[in-house]
Amino acid sequence: MRRILWGVWLLVGALAFSWQLQTTTAQETVAPATSGDEPIVHLFGRDDCGFCKQMFAWLEEEDIPYVYHNIIEDERAREQFNAIAEKHSTSKVTPLSSLVNA
Repeated sequence: MRRILWGVWLLVGALAFSWQLQTTTAQETVAPATSGDEPIVHLFGRDDCGFCKQMFAWLEEEDIPYVYHNIIEDERAREQFNAIAEKHSTSKVTPLSSLVNA
């Protein structure tokens, strides 16, 4: 059951982030965490977030590569996080995850 909930959580984040990428004009290229055409998980979070730490542990346990964006230390990550939350009228809580095709 937990695996299904995590999968749903990742999917919701992926949809939110992919929507944001389609509407943002200036995008910075992120180095792929995987090779080939596999989707890349982007995780927006904070180092002091317990839920983020659980997400990191689960992704590593499942051997799922991801790119972490720290919304406290990285201004661009914070702007993207805020834009996604605002666009989709969601609360600004972490972690926020998304999938992007490589």
